[in-house]
Amino acid sequence: MSPSELKAMGGAQHPVIGNYGVMSAKNGAINVMICLTMLSYILYRRANRTMVVPWIRAGNIALAILFGVGILNVVWLAIYGFYLPASIRVGLSFPQAVTTLTVLVVGVLINRAMMRGATVHGPIEWGKISVRGMVALFGLAAAFTWVMGLMGYIRSSGRLSWHVNELMPDLSPWAFTPSLGFAAKMVTFNMIVFWITVLLLFWISRRGHQPVPQRELVTEEHPAMVPSPSREH
Repeated sequence: MSPSELKAMGGAQHPVIGNYGVMSAKNGAINVMICLTMLSYILYRRANRTMVVPWIRAGNIALAILFGVGILNVVWLAIYGFYLPASIRVGLSFPQAVTTLTVLVVGVLINRAMMRGATVHGPIEWGKISVRGMVALFGLAAAFTWVMGLMGYIRSSGRLSWHVNELMPDLSPWAFTPSLGFAAKMVTFNMIVFWITVLLLFWISRRGHQPVPQRELVTEEHPAMVPSPSREH
């Protein structure tokens, strides 16, 4: 639709299409992911350390409250944006950003204070993972791929038989919206083909690689350093 047509319909102030593409909801999802990423970083910093400060329990409770309240505030603002006109809804981005920054800065400071004098148990080793962990990571990646494909269908099928929801129906004879079951089967098939292709590429890339044999260190003893065998006469 042209901008003039959108303006004639009411644009962002329309009771139906005004809720499409609400930025507060998108910003809410992004800010939640940022908060969870920072939480995972805090856990990573603790992976090879044992804290010795006497207020460990209080610090953990403070971090839990900080992240819990922060994420709840971001989610509430994201939902609240659907009930506000667009001219006011734009302002919700600022409190969401302030909440996320507060959680990040305060969380890092609390964790840094808790890590003072912590006992280090050696460096973190990367690249070592159990078979169960590899299966879990692969299943998680496959689930993400499947959900992304299915949500793409849901986004497109939301129009049903409308060009513009409840305003301009799609009366063309070839208009068709696949059922959810049919879409789920197609998305599952595409997900399987995609991951088979990815695994095939990994297999091809590793096929020509051969392990490099480690050179054995040959220690030659200096004759002067070797004691002569004792001889008994």
